[in-house]
Amino acid sequence: MRPLAVCIPTRNDLNETGKIHFPLLSLSMQTFQNFSVYIRDEGLRDIFADRNIRLIINLLEQKNIPVNYFRTWERRGVAFARRDLFELIKDEPYLLWLDDDMIIEPTSLQSLLSEIEKKETVGFVQGVKRELDPFRKYTNDINCLNGEKLLSERIRIYFGDAAFLLMRTEALKSIKWDIITKYQVDGLGGEDVAMSLMVSQNWEGWGIPNARGWHVSPSVERWGWESHSDILQIELLRGQVDPEILRKALPHLSEFIPDN
Repeated sequence: MRPLAVCIPTRNDLNETGKIHFPLLSLSMQTFQNFSVYIRDEGLRDIFADRNIRLIINLLEQKNIPVNYFRTWERRGVAFARRDLFELIKDEPYLLWLDDDMIIEPTSLQSLLSEIEKKETVGFVQGVKRELDPFRKYTNDINCLNGEKLLSERIRIYFGDAAFLLMRTEALKSIKWDIITKYQVDGLGGEDVAMSLMVSQNWEGWGIPNARGWHVSPSVERWGWESHSDILQIELLRGQVDPEILRKALPHLSEFIPDN
């Protein structure tokens, strides 16, 4: 049994340059290499159509890092992809969510694992995600893990960004996927926020500054907090997450969070 499953949702379309070679190549260079890779692809173009990606996957397999590839023609979005990937993993006690447009430093996996293994009460740890596009900015990033503010030590967080998020598999068993996938149906972002907030109900979350990654972002501005969608998110989480945790995680919405 390997201790870690790296799960990558992707959608590789016919007229787009494939991005998934970024995380795959950086995974091949990790100092910690005892992990498995799981890819769920709902794109129109099979990633193996790209010779460079085939070569990188061959590199991973030569390093004894197994790659499990699952393709579906049903385009249901990232919330369903996360649910499917969680159901696909085997006995790995930890799961790293990694987006298909992330580049992570060679020591990142080791840093995240070292932190989550320190205490059995830690449910998730998140690394820093820096934007490579200088024009794409974060707005009101409560966790301060976007690389724009230097952090000298780990910080307590109550939700994570699944672009680069390590979670304890046991903690993920408490997720109610019918609620998470509802985000996709309703066209909301923030399914990863809801997922980690559910974990925060019974587990700790920490931000780890020395685990670093870079985001090869799409050519759109970074989202800001949008009150209407966030308030709807609170409604979906009512009865699932304690109001106190919601207020710590989403202080800008405290006035909209009921006591029960």
